[in-house]
Amino acid sequence: MFKEFIFHYGIPSYNFVYESINNLYNIISFNVGNIIMGYNLNTLYFYENNPNVYLSSFINTSNNLNGTVIWKYNILKRTFYNYNCSYKDTNFLPILTATIKLHDKPVYDLTDFLINIKVESSNLNYPTLNYILGVFEYTTGIILSRNESYVLEYMDDKLNIKTVNLFDNISLITNCQKN
Repeated sequence: MFKEFIFHYGIPSYNFVYESINNLYNIISFNVGNIIMGYNLNTLYFYENNPNVYLSSFINTSNNLNGTVIWKYNILKRTFYNYNCSYKDTNFLPILTATIKLHDKPVYDLTDFLINIKVESSNLNYPTLNYILGVFEYTTGIILSRNESYVLEYMDDKLNIKTVNLFDNISLITNCQKN
């Protein structure tokens, strides 16, 4: 009877307690490690001629072999920062609406995402479409297949409607003038 009790209740209880303590240990050690190591999980970096998104805590921005950092993005502040600029203006992206389409059918509405993004830069410089798309994918968890023919249809602040290939490395904002 005691053997059956241990087999049916004791071992599963022990396993549950062991797994719970192990999971708690992993969570605590991860968070304490982030604090001690100074990990910043809220900043993304973008390198020149590289469409990939890099977490600040896992790269060495002072290593020239990695390339040139040109933008960083703060997730909490929803702001792109032009890297290594001394004088900066802060502006919102001059985009009023935006939709990702596949075969002329709307797939994702990016309006709420884009209208809240700020850009701190000199000379009214804006990040490219690849960098904006990288932030969208990273912050929403939506990964768009590069094998599909997605397009981005958007309206700029001058009420011009434009359509571009979603994966082109282009600037959405051209010929900007300060208001």
